[in-house]
Amino acid sequence: MIIYGSNSFNNLDYQLQLQLFDYLLTLTIQSCLSCQNDNKIIILKSKSETNYLLLKVVFSSTTINEKKITNHLEKILNANSYTVTIKDIDDCNTSLLIILKRVDN
Repeated sequence: MIIYGSNSFNNLDYQLQLQLFDYLLTLTIQSCLSCQNDNKIIILKSKSETNYLLLKVVFSSTTINEKKITNHLEKILNANSYTVTIKDIDDCNTSLLIILKRVDN
């Protein structure tokens, strides 16, 4: 996945970006496929702040294993300072917010 027009993740290692987005896309696609809702969504938004990179993912879901998600993200982001917040928006949608502390090169 390439995010055109955004250099928000330029300071992250290329392999880390591949692993992170591969995991997020796989997670969200599988979640949507298992959801019985007709209006399935996957929204990826990124924003660069002075000291942080924010990545918000909203996707259709019925049940989420938060521990499994946070454990997998910990394996991917182990050398980076980050926080993860997972919230059910409603019965059919979940929000995943990843805040990465910016590393100056």
